[in-house]
Amino acid sequence: THSLVFALFRRFIHNCYEEAFYDKRAGVIGIKTLIEIGISAKFLKRSQFELIDGLLFVLKDTPSETPADITESAEELLLQVLRTTLSDVNELNSKISQNTITDIVCELSNRKAKVRQACQRCLAVISEATNVPIVNLMEHSKHFLLSPIFAKPLRALPFAMQIGNVDAVTYCLGLPNTFLNFNEELYRLLQEAIVLADAEDESLSSLQRATEYRTSEQLVQLRVSCIKLLAFALKNEEFAAAQQGNIRFRILAVFFKTMLKTSPEIIDTTYHALEGVLAENSRLPKELLQNGLSLIHISEPTRHAQI
Repeated sequence: THSLVFALFRRFIHNCYEEAFYDKRAGVIGIKTLIEIGISAKFLKRSQFELIDGLLFVLKDTPSETPADITESAEELLLQVLRTTLSDVNELNSKISQNTITDIVCELSNRKAKVRQACQRCLAVISEATNVPIVNLMEHSKHFLLSPIFAKPLRALPFAMQIGNVDAVTYCLGLPNTFLNFNEELYRLLQEAIVLADAEDESLSSLQRATEYRTSEQLVQLRVSCIKLLAFALKNEEFAAAQQGNIRFRILAVFFKTMLKTSPEIIDTTYHALEGVLAENSRLPKELLQNGLSLIHISEPTRHAQI
C-alpha cells in the first residue's frame, strides 16, 4: 500500500508540471485526495519541498484564461500543506523547510499578481503557525529575492517584471521591523518609481503599443505599484529621519499629477496615498500645495470638454 501511495504521489506531482491545464488540475486533485484519505504528516514533511514547488508551478504556469478553480485549488492546497508541515518553530531549521521558504520568497516578485499574493499568504500562514515574524522567516532568503531586483534598472525589464519587482520591494518595506535599509540601491529604485509614475504612456511604450488594451492595463498597474511603493517610503520612519526633503517633495508633486490621470484605479490609489501621508504629517510645503491645486484647477475645464 505504501509503495502504491508513493507512486501515485510522484505521478500527481509530475502532473503539476505538465503543459496541459487539465493535467495540472489532475495533479492538484490527486494530491488533495491523497491528503484527504490520510497520508501521514511525516510523509508530507519529508516531501514538503517537492509538494510546494509543484503547486507553485501550477500557479505560475497556468494560463489566465483557464478555469480559475485550478489555481484556487492549488493555492488552497499549498496553504494546507504548509500548515501541516510547518506547525512548529523547530521545523523551520531543517534544510527542507529553508529551501521551501526560499522557493516562496523568490516568487514574491513573480510577474503574475496571483502568484505574488499567494506567496504573501504562504508567509503569513507560516508566521502564524510558528509564531515567527515574517522578517525573520526571510532572513536566509531575502538576498535571493532582492539581489536580482537591484541588479538591473526597471526600464530594462518587461512591464510585468517591473510590476513584480516594485510589488516585492513594497511588500518588504511594509513588513513590521523591515530589513530594508534606505541605502543607495533603494533610493535609486525610488527615483525610478518616481519617473515611471510621472511618465506619459508614449514615453514608456510606442504610441501604437500604448493604445493596445493589454499594454495600457500593464501601464496602469505599473503606475499603481509605483505609487504604493512611494507612499510606503514616505511613511517609513527611517526615510523621514534621513531628511530627504528633495525626493519627498518630488514624490508629493508626482502624486498631485497622477490625480489627473484618466484611470480610476490610479486616481484612487493616489488619493489613498495622499490621505496616508497627510495623516502622518498634515503640513505640506506651501509652494507644492499651490502648484498641485493649480494643476487640478487648470485640468478641470479640459476634463469637462472631453466629457
